[in-house]
Amino acid sequence: MSSSIESWSFTMDIPGQIGTNSSNGEWNKSLERDLSKVPSSLTYGSKVAVNLEVFIAKKRINGNRLDCDNLAKPVLDAMKKAGIIHDDSLVYDLHVTKHATNFLEHLEITVSEWIS
Repeated sequence: MSSSIESWSFTMDIPGQIGTNSSNGEWNKSLERDLSKVPSSLTYGSKVAVNLEVFIAKKRINGNRLDCDNLAKPVLDAMKKAGIIHDDSLVYDLHVTKHATNFLEHLEITVSEWIS
């Protein structure tokens, strides 16, 4: 008797000046717009693993509340609004890494089905 586990994963690159709260409305709109392109039937109700690679301008990276925990919050909120997750409690694995960049700021997000 054999069994197989089918899983899914997607990766997106979302450009824009990274922000941590609603005062950066354009960033939040970009997140929601781009994440809403993922069919909710793929993810909704599933346990997920989320990996965030955040690229922030060198001059901004060490301030402005750009802590890893603050960076994750608007992304998880946008995932919920976009219908990717029903609730943050379905995020079973979360990794946030921030990088200093001389180029345009952006977020690389990978969301995978969490299989335990």
